[in-house]
Amino acid sequence: MSKKLSAILLSRPLGQGRTPKMLLPFGDETVLARTLKAYQGFDEVLVVVPGSGDGVDAAIQSSGIAARSIAVADAEAGLGEQLRAALDAASSSTQGYAIGMTDQPILSSELVTDIRSRFEGGKAKILAPVCQRAIGLPTFFDSEMRKELSSLSAHGTLWDVFKAHGDDVDACELFHTAVLGGIEDTDDYHALLRLAGLPVPEPEEEGAIPSTNGGPSA
Repeated sequence: MSKKLSAILLSRPLGQGRTPKMLLPFGDETVLARTLKAYQGFDEVLVVVPGSGDGVDAAIQSSGIAARSIAVADAEAGLGEQLRAALDAASSSTQGYAIGMTDQPILSSELVTDIRSRFEGGKAKILAPVCQRAIGLPTFFDSEMRKELSSLSAHGTLWDVFKAHGDDVDACELFHTAVLGGIEDTDDYHALLRLAGLPVPEPEEEGAIPSTNGGPSA
């Protein structure tokens, strides 16, 4: 039986005045719109936006997914701060959370559904996809873990929760690098475009994408 689940997509803090990586073009879509399509079938999808949210709602609408944006005033808000904002906004009747990133455009709905099915069919409170010996996203958490997730420090990571609750974690071995694919810098962006079979822009067509220092990670 399917659980009522909330998807929470966190963003890499970029600082004031910078274009969010989730709004970069990805074919004829944005990175965010492409990412959101992987979360079809969730009871709610929350997109956390630190700093200016200009363009985010338009990208959400273009995806065709009934998601909503959650604003966080601090443009440098870390994972813990973003996660608390999302948990506060999430439905009180949800039975669990799928926590991912807004810049994972090569995720597919089939892959996310497969990970979700393993979570719903198991008994672990946490299910983490693992690829190439690295923990990927989205990671699934039972609603019983809400307090622990809300207690993360402003710049804490999900790894802090894994370490504290190792006995509750089920590692889901995968061979899909899509669970690892976020955009830290221009090289990452170009690599994901190539993996999707999309053209890479010429240097004059885009400014350099600043690297993220201390952005959210598992």
